[in-house]
Amino acid sequence: MKTIRLLSVLLMLSLMSAAWAQGPGSAAATFLLIQPSLRANGMGGASVSSAKNDALGIAFNPARLGVWANENFFMAEFFPAKSDWLAGLAPDIFYDARTFIAGYDLKKLDHRFPVSLGVGYTRVNLDLGEIVVTGPDDPTPIAVLHTVERAKLWTVGLGFDYWIKAGFGWSFKSIESELGPAINLVYPASTSIKAHDFGVVLYAPGEEIIARLTGKTLELRPGVRPVFGVGLGYSKSNIGDAISYIDAAQADPLPRTARVGLS
Repeated sequence: MKTIRLLSVLLMLSLMSAAWAQGPGSAAATFLLIQPSLRANGMGGASVSSAKNDALGIAFNPARLGVWANENFFMAEFFPAKSDWLAGLAPDIFYDARTFIAGYDLKKLDHRFPVSLGVGYTRVNLDLGEIVVTGPDDPTPIAVLHTVERAKLWTVGLGFDYWIKAGFGWSFKSIESELGPAINLVYPASTSIKAHDFGVVLYAPGEEIIARLTGKTLELRPGVRPVFGVGLGYSKSNIGDAISYIDAAQADPLPRTARVGLS
């Protein structure tokens, strides 16, 4: 059956705000602001309210995992090769991401229990290449730093499907920033910190609601039915302590970010 997807009328309100009044450059681990999902990037980053299948999208709204688990069992998504982050400018800077998610619809065990559960693992990696460290008196190299920043996310999602689809999710995040090893360098070469994200998404499938109310499938003509709905989403990311390398008194906050979307 041919399906016409009437998803073009999208009001995407992507509102991003920091939890603190941070000045430019005051946050650390800003690689966490990079959206790994190609679908989300194609939507201008305004995908927090989307309920469509997008495994890497749970990195910015873990609630999507709960809705996904309502109709799916397993999905993996990854970059087939490292992406040149600054192609033509810095040939040794790369970004890559991968995720594995699994879910189960408990309604299959009991139709009176419209709940789905999902779990996921996501890893993002930004390789910043090598940095040559010179001495205090002359430009003689004394060390070479290989800088890498990465984050690992363990996500759980809970979904409900009763007239509307609702998802709730939470991610535990392990963040690492490595500047070494570096010979003859006296400063600490790496640091790590824990953080978490949470989110909620609501989606009202218009054609399904009309079918329930009228008792028949909505069709424009035989074999052609529209698919449309309204979605609302909210997420908050990078909730955790400040991060420091050398002096704890000079720690910088994580780029805590809130997102709201309507589609």
